[in-house]
Amino acid sequence: MRIAKEFKFESAHTVLGAFTRKCDRTRGGGIHGHSYVMQLILDSRDLDPAGMVMDFTRVKKLFGSFVDMFDHSLLIYLEDPGLLNLGRALSDRYVVLPYNPTAELMAVHFLKIAADIPELEKYVHSCRVYETVTSWAEATREDVVHLSHLVSGEVMISPSIANSDTEIIRANVCVDDDYDGENIVRAVMGLVENKQ
Repeated sequence: MRIAKEFKFESAHTVLGAFTRKCDRTRGGGIHGHSYVMQLILDSRDLDPAGMVMDFTRVKKLFGSFVDMFDHSLLIYLEDPGLLNLGRALSDRYVVLPYNPTAELMAVHFLKIAADIPELEKYVHSCRVYETVTSWAEATREDVVHLSHLVSGEVMISPSIANSDTEIIRANVCVDDDYDGENIVRAVMGLVENKQ
């Protein structure tokens, strides 16, 4: 028996090396956003006493706080330092990822995090990330085995996410201690003024 719990979040990103030029900031494209839908698919041969694989509310409680970090956030690839500095100036909500924020790698990352939650571990089957209503990527447990090295490393979150009421899964998540909003805004404004 399989069930899926769906999570929705709005995020902006740029994808380095993307075929589509408008998606790659380094090739003249820009930061753009998506209304993401992520489905966590669970699987079990047995049902609990209530007749469920797992109560959907329990799935949300166990995993929802991790997904909430991504909502209304700028997703920044760690190897794009220009966007990191710009992101700190433009948004008080950002998530710095150890990978290029593609739907494929996000699916692997979300599935890996879900599989690391003891209560979900034995049920996790796959994860599907919709970047648009017509485009999605799906990761399976086998993909996690073969591709998890591409998403390993710490996720760094902005102080505003860390200070929100959201209970964040703390494994491999750290707070950006270098964030200094006022100085970053001044530096970016200086760059803008010097260009004029």
